[in-house]
Amino acid sequence: MYYDKDKARFLKVPIRFSQHEHRILTGQKPYFKRVLPLFSKPYLISSSQSLVDWRQQLIIFTRYPELGKVKTRMIPALAAKGAEELHRKLAEYTLSKLAGLRNFLSLIIYYHGGSEEKMRTWLGVHYSYHSQRGKDLGEKMQNAFADGFAQGMTAIAMIGTDCPEIGEKEILAAFEALKTHDMVLGPALDGGYYLIALKQVFPELFDGIPWGTGEVLAKTQTIAAKLALKTAYLPKLADIDRPEDLPILKKYLPELRLNDDGGSHAD
Repeated sequence: MYYDKDKARFLKVPIRFSQHEHRILTGQKPYFKRVLPLFSKPYLISSSQSLVDWRQQLIIFTRYPELGKVKTRMIPALAAKGAEELHRKLAEYTLSKLAGLRNFLSLIIYYHGGSEEKMRTWLGVHYSYHSQRGKDLGEKMQNAFADGFAQGMTAIAMIGTDCPEIGEKEILAAFEALKTHDMVLGPALDGGYYLIALKQVFPELFDGIPWGTGEVLAKTQTIAAKLALKTAYLPKLADIDRPEDLPILKKYLPELRLNDDGGSHAD
């Protein structure tokens, strides 16, 4: 189910999922019977023998956790060390929820700060890492999409690591909706978006956006309307960007606690 803005209602779309995808969507543990070697063409996976298209790509934007350089809006509440740990835990939690997707789509991490070696030490060797390129967030996002499409990708979804509610179900729904839409957005409760998915890059979508404000989604929608893009919407989810968002962590990262000095620790 997704939201079609043109019809202003949620639509139920008949979708055929593989056994692996069905298990994800129904909250069951995913499994794989066999994975064939990766070639240039789509190949078969799981006992249902459904086609898996490696021309679908998930891009994850994140930063290397450096003291005082990540989650800066959280520093007044958590101190620099607590903000760094929060960023680290959110990224690790997000990747743990999406790990199964590595088996049937291209998953790439675009990072800022640190180095590829440091990123591999932190998040592991199972991912492909690329340094973000551009003068601002919009240009970096545009370049990442352009990279993927230049490599022959036909559908790309991009997320950050600030939304603990996002999981494999939302990613699969985005790619499914993208089959009949030009763009998919996952609106965030703070007025931004936690996911954007495209079948081709539109530079206008990333130019002149007031990043880090509550106007990001509205501005993007205005540009999409001018471009006549058919847009599908995922359910609204919460980002963890500001101190007032911290209560959400009780559900997703209950082991993270505030110290008396405003820092944080994991139990």
